Amino acid sequence: MVRTLFLAILVFAAGPAAAADWYAVDASRVRIAVKHPAFAGQAPAVSVRIPDDIARTAQSDWLRLGSLAEPGPVFTATYQTEHRGFPPYTLAESFRHKMAFRAWTTIAVADGPTVRSDFGPVETMKVTIARDGVERQCGYWHWQESDNRSYFDGWYCPAVGQEVGDADIQRSVWAVRWRTQEARAP
Repeated sequence: MVRTLFLAILVFAAGPAAAADWYAVDASRVRIAVKHPAFAGQAPAVSVRIPDDIARTAQSDWLRLGSLAEPGPVFTATYQTEHRGFPPYTLAESFRHKMAFRAWTTIAVADGPTVRSDFGPVETMKVTIARDGVERQCGYWHWQESDNRSYFDGWYCPAVGQEVGDADIQRSVWAVRWRTQEARAP
């Protein structure tokens, strides 16, 4: 009886985390592409992850150009689907959950334009972040499907010392396309 109870506690403690482990798959499975004028001729770093679940409807596609730690421009986009649904994040909550920004101090936040996209209307904001005496401006965007099963977000930061404008944000959101389509001007 004690042994069965102990095993039941171990299984309960392990819970669904064992089933939610992610594994990388071939980059050819990525569903989105990016073609941004600030990165002409550069190929993004690509990560595609699929959880080991039965439904196989969950996937995370992540594209990145540049790095926040470097002074040049940075572009990141994520598209995710999940059969269980995502929590209904607001734009600000979505930004706070981004690991890339946790090492930075947020100095200022301002509303950005709502941008039309292939995903639907995308909320945006402008943020000024700082770390180790370096400040940079970024445009951040976020979209969730009405049933919370699809999620799209990303950010664009021009080179350190440059401002991010509404047109930069709009151009960045529109740079992300379904992989089968070409980027086009808004």
